[in-house]
Amino acid sequence: MKNKIRFAIIGAGYIGKRHASLINENNDSELVAFIDIRTKEECEIEKYNVPLFHSIYEFKSSNLEADVINICTPNGLHAINCLEGLDLNKHIVCEKPMALTKDDCEKVMFKALEKSKHLFCVMQNRYSPPSKWLKSLITNNILGKIFMVQINCYWNRDERYYKKGGWKGSYNLDGGTLFTQFSHFIDIMYWLFGDICNIQTKFSDFVHQNMTDFEDSGIVNFEFKNGGIGCINYSTAVANQNLESSITIIAENGSVKVGGQYMNEVEICNIKDYIMPELEESKPPNDYGHYKGSASNHCFIIQNVIDTLHGKENPTTNVLEGLKVVEIIERIYKLRNSKIINKKFIKDSDKFFKDSDKFFKNNYYQHESAIIDEGANIGDGSKIWHFSHICKGAKIGKNCNIGQNVFIAEGAVLGDNCKVQNNVSIYAGVETGNNVFFGPSCVLTNDINPRCKYSKNGNYMKTILRDGVTLGANCTIVCGNTIGENALIGAGSVITKDVESNSVMVGNPGKKIGEIDEKGNRKII
Repeated sequence: MKNKIRFAIIGAGYIGKRHASLINENNDSELVAFIDIRTKEECEIEKYNVPLFHSIYEFKSSNLEADVINICTPNGLHAINCLEGLDLNKHIVCEKPMALTKDDCEKVMFKALEKSKHLFCVMQNRYSPPSKWLKSLITNNILGKIFMVQINCYWNRDERYYKKGGWKGSYNLDGGTLFTQFSHFIDIMYWLFGDICNIQTKFSDFVHQNMTDFEDSGIVNFEFKNGGIGCINYSTAVANQNLESSITIIAENGSVKVGGQYMNEVEICNIKDYIMPELEESKPPNDYGHYKGSASNHCFIIQNVIDTLHGKENPTTNVLEGLKVVEIIERIYKLRNSKIINKKFIKDSDKFFKDSDKFFKNNYYQHESAIIDEGANIGDGSKIWHFSHICKGAKIGKNCNIGQNVFIAEGAVLGDNCKVQNNVSIYAGVETGNNVFFGPSCVLTNDINPRCKYSKNGNYMKTILRDGVTLGANCTIVCGNTIGENALIGAGSVITKDVESNSVMVGNPGKKIGEIDEKGNRKII
């Protein structure tokens, strides 16, 4: 019997819990962990009986084994979360969209290639029986030349969906109606007919001015590079409930239409010398209570992951296809930005550009309450949490986690994969290697004889923390000293001189009581 495939899930919202249930229902897989910044009670995940970690770094430190990490977070965090998971050498399942920009998709794709890991993009509508039937018509050239394709997507998304304070509807985390609601149908279009060109658009925001940062409706016309013309008409301004998701194809040998609320019913099949086969029944849509989404085919995604990792299949949706869907939407939305977004934010452009810089120009996460000065240098994959302040000229490496109420001054330097817990101030003169841990409220000074009246003019003493150093909670590191590799400074200790590598130091002043290796194994003297 093959070993079970072990899954961890980042994001414990509705769709994350949907993944979890399907993983547990499959005899060839098991759920090992959730990762979410909220509590178990807030996430309502007690029934899954697995540990909850509040960051990817906590999960990594637990040494809990997993084969796959499922990304079920807000759209704007998908790229960062994918990179975090790949850095742990895990395969990735990413909910749609793969990212909000082609550039971020490429970063994820290159990292997956570098790590030789699979990245599965969740495009579950491909598994619907009508979608598979359409694919067979195109693959076998039964329709002949394609003349016209029309896709209609008319859904209801009102205040029951766009709740105040949530991520849905925000430009930086949601991205837009095509990303969140209708990317599945753009995936079907690309899967069937290939790429598009000569795009023309018209956008409107009929009823969501006080709920979202972008349009609720659009008409998109284009040509297919493989021949034929097409259009996508979409709206989330439909009253009360979803109306329609359909695709109509007019071709050389006949016409077909797949409709219903979720592109789940064959309504017309008029093809020369062709007998319509009997299709399997489509699965019901994902039911979110007040609103419904695309077909609930996630079970097929999980099975495809398991079969691929067991060497039985290839990924149904590969990373290049996930990238292409994002790239098509990005090209459409380049026309939207000048027509909708800029007009809408003409009185609030500072907020708009700040949010754009925060989530698109840089590949790191910034909580909305954090302050990052222009000129701060922050590495890919890092996270800056609540009420923290990163000054101009500060340098933070890749994949660092900066906790709540942290201050990092101009001239401070942190290496890669550092973790700074709450209420820590890191001043000019502090320089660290990689994988350094700052415990809560630890203190690092930079002036041996401070005087308020007389300025030092930037001439501060250096404190060097080598790779792998751990500073316990409330410890104090007096400036001018070097802490050697993998040293551990006990909670509340005061360090007044250089510390040798692998030393365990406790007390005031700090004294060596033992040694510790890179993995944390101690030897007491």
